[in-house]
Amino acid sequence: MNFKDIGRVMGFQDLADYSLPKCENLPTQLWKLITGNKHSTRADKNSHIRHSSVRYLHRMLVHAFYPRKQAGNVTEEDMRLLCPAIRPYAPPGTLPLPSNDIYASFGMVSFFVNRLEHYRDWTWYTTDSQPKVGIGGMITLLLQFLNVPLGKDAARPKFIDGTYLRIATYFSGMYGKDYVYHYYLQGKPVEVVLRNQRLTSLERPGAISFNLSQEDFLGEHGSLGPIAAPRKMSIPTRHDFTEPPREESVPIYGPPRYYFKPHDGVIPPGALRDAHDHIGRLQR
Repeated sequence: MNFKDIGRVMGFQDLADYSLPKCENLPTQLWKLITGNKHSTRADKNSHIRHSSVRYLHRMLVHAFYPRKQAGNVTEEDMRLLCPAIRPYAPPGTLPLPSNDIYASFGMVSFFVNRLEHYRDWTWYTTDSQPKVGIGGMITLLLQFLNVPLGKDAARPKFIDGTYLRIATYFSGMYGKDYVYHYYLQGKPVEVVLRNQRLTSLERPGAISFNLSQEDFLGEHGSLGPIAAPRKMSIPTRHDFTEPPREESVPIYGPPRYYFKPHDGVIPPGALRDAHDHIGRLQR
């Protein structure tokens, strides 16, 4: 494939410069806009991003172009890549940039190919005998263009799903049939019910609201439901398994094969008693 083929398949601009433009104030201004916080190298986290679509977009970009990087961290290079993606949807004047268009000569095709070459070299020099790297499903489009049989991978793996986003602290649970997205606003957690097209749609210019109003937040509520049904734990069986004899009034803790006789006496002073007393105080 040549660069024009890649640009046509991926929807990328085929321009000469593969280096992300460097603007000294861009990371500081962008981070202040999307988080409300002061930019701090090595301390900026994905969980600090307030808008759900922008936060999700950052994870997609990291998994696509930096598959060996921790998606929970946000670097200045991430922000330079994120900026042109969200700039059309930010309200006019909220993202100050130099008068000249610093992205005018930036070619996403060249940048993408440069990342592919990086991981090609990595697989050649890594000490791992069977190196593997996932690059966000973007390679799939190129393979389909070249009519490469995908086998069982044709359906693509489910990666950024509800369970993943819960582990990534993107979702905190289910509120009825809706997902609950949460982030920190001035150091305090706030929650927003999703799906909400008015807040998350990127279908029109200026659609992103970086400062949600109080009425958009979820108020007080009970326990949230789980994102996914808990996995069933399989208990290994043994042919020589015999259940210990027990009286009906004696409680059993855990599966029958693990039988612990309840202690009905006073626990002597020591570490075990201290632990029980501490747990008792916590449960009050």
